Amino acid sequence: FAAPVHGVVPATLPLHNLAARLSPVMGCDELLGVLVRRLSGQRLMTLTGCAGVGKSSLALALAERVLPRYRDGVWWVDLATVEAPMSMLRHLASVLHLEPCANAAELGRQLAARQLLLVLDGADLLLGACRHLVHVLREAAPQVSVLVLSKAIFFTAARRSSESPSRTRESRASSRCRWQP
Repeated sequence: FAAPVHGVVPATLPLHNLAARLSPVMGCDELLGVLVRRLSGQRLMTLTGCAGVGKSSLALALAERVLPRYRDGVWWVDLATVEAPMSMLRHLASVLHLEPCANAAELGRQLAARQLLLVLDGADLLLGACRHLVHVLREAAPQVSVLVLSKAIFFTAARRSSESPSRTRESRASSRCRWQP
């Protein structure tokens, strides 16, 4: 039995755009557990490291684990192909299924009622624009959390970060983290 559909059926938006994992993350359970706990109490977290160290793989595994926490999902934004701050705003609006934005404040207004995690991969390529965006989102969108992946330390006015040469339990765990091909 098939009945005709009358009217418009509302399209439901997906709750994430995370890539499907083709290989499992091996040996990172302890580190991921620490990151999951830390992210729960913060609106900004940065994963910093040199190219090829595994920031994106670790962030993808983290995003998968915390997805149920965010009513409006987890959104991955790859900034590798974005060349200018205005292009970044258009790219973000497209990824998030929002109206195109002329500035970061307008993007913040559109996200004001959303509860989501935004993952900015390659933030070092547009560091100034990403810092400004994070600052605006902290003010305008109180339920938006941001996970920044960068080769450079991501400073904001609200928080300073530093690197420590000491090998903590977490750094030892991260050095054992491997991705199985």
